[in-house]
Amino acid sequence: MSPAGPWFAKTLLTGLLPIVCLAGLVWALHGPAAGWAAAALAFMLVVVVQTRRLAVLLAWLDSPGSAGFPDTGGAWGDVFLTLAQVASRRAHPRGGRGAPALLSRRHGRRP
Repeated sequence: MSPAGPWFAKTLLTGLLPIVCLAGLVWALHGPAAGWAAAALAFMLVVVVQTRRLAVLLAWLDSPGSAGFPDTGGAWGDVFLTLAQVASRRAHPRGGRGAPALLSRRHGRRP
């Protein structure tokens, strides 16, 4: 899997660049220690947001039909959309086993 995709540049511009600019501004105004602290706090916020989105993904995978399609936008939205399409194809196969096969493999069980 290659990181070169249309979402990669967007992620860099909307995720990394604002953090670097904020840290640089704080560094210029309050010194290097404050700049590093601002960068660390901003990256911690990114980790918290990504962890929450991962939790939403896991909850949706546990019961894709009950919660509806999560609308997270961005790269995570693309992941959810792709997984929903795969689950839909497996739920209505041409002679296949359906969506339970996808979920049971995730939990290590055979259908």
